[in-house]
Amino acid sequence: MTLHGDHTVQGMFTNEATGVITLHNRLGGGGWVTNHGTILVATGAQVDYTRTTVSDHAYVIGYDLNGVTGTPPAIQQVWAASYTQGQVTMPPPPPGYAWYTARSHGTPVFATTDLPSQYGPLVAGPPESQTTGWRKEPDPVLRTRLVG
Repeated sequence: MTLHGDHTVQGMFTNEATGVITLHNRLGGGGWVTNHGTILVATGAQVDYTRTTVSDHAYVIGYDLNGVTGTPPAIQQVWAASYTQGQVTMPPPPPGYAWYTARSHGTPVFATTDLPSQYGPLVAGPPESQTTGWRKEPDPVLRTRLVG
């Protein structure tokens, strides 16, 4: 499915495991999207998770250089099972480092890493959905760690 223009979700909408939604503008509103598939977000488009709740494949990813000199990459949204499936470019870690999280159990996180197997289904949504796991801060946060 391809969506052009602003789309408001009222009520419930489910994107099945094989479903791909290509978003060219904004997805918002007071509804709930259960995303078992992929939401591809074109350049300049956005899923407004401050107004619409998205569950399952809903990764708002932050980065922490963990003491390494430099500026951490900007927060990214991955609405798929992996960066690759979501067609999101994973920023490279500093030279000699890899991205990890507390939940990756010592295994580096790559663009092809299956995010649901590492983090489970997550929820991104507005404050009124706090009881469903809403978060203001990125989750997961990828941190650098020396390779080797």
